[in-house]
Amino acid sequence: QPKSSVHFVVGVDPSSDTDEVTLSPLSFAFNEMDWRTPKTVTITGMPDNIIEVVDPLVSIDVAINDPSTFDMEYKVLPKQQVNVTNIDIDKPGIKVLDTTLRTHESGSSATFRFALNSIPEKNVSVDLVIGDATEGALGTGQAATIVFVENAPITTEYTVTIVGVDDNIDDGDITYTIQTLPSISQDANYNSINPIDVVVVNEDDDTAGVSITTPGDPDGNLPATNVYETSETGTAQEFIIKLMTQPENP
Repeated sequence: QPKSSVHFVVGVDPSSDTDEVTLSPLSFAFNEMDWRTPKTVTITGMPDNIIEVVDPLVSIDVAINDPSTFDMEYKVLPKQQVNVTNIDIDKPGIKVLDTTLRTHESGSSATFRFALNSIPEKNVSVDLVIGDATEGALGTGQAATIVFVENAPITTEYTVTIVGVDDNIDDGDITYTIQTLPSISQDANYNSINPIDVVVVNEDDDTAGVSITTPGDPDGNLPATNVYETSETGTAQEFIIKLMTQPENP
């Protein structure tokens, strides 16, 4: 039984990584009445989004708060230490968000995003390959290689823009793939990771047909009867015939 209140402070030892755990409470006290009642300190592991080869060991110091304790038998006691291992759960990985897209031959665009599962120690790059360049292309200014720089925050996302390409062929909606090649990095955890490919549907805007016009009426406003007169004197009528789309075969 103490002669007066005994105050304690709790903290992560300076030799340990202070970001690995949180403590609650950071201080407590025993008095002459409740000294038999144990006190509880909660140690909570904190995420750091870093892949660690060895689970970090954290030392927790429990020491007498000297200025607040006047019982000399307790005041001189050395600090006690509790060691805790914070189990690492971070894994390498490259996430592809929005993996099914739609564009239009009119030139409308769509986007998808890349993100990492953890913080890389070195740059991580991924090359993109358009599976059908007649249907889709990277947006203006869009690089064909995405790069996450070393120590990039876990919240970093890389957005890729895809634009529909017009081919003037009545070929219907075409599905193609944007291939994401295996990653390249000097960080062994992030080298040779193959992200999910992205599927894109480019909607067609072409309809096969034949346009018939006359030289004096290029807009094609032919009469409903489509009847024109010629003469035995040699009067002729010219027609201009055009295809509305590019044929795939003769």
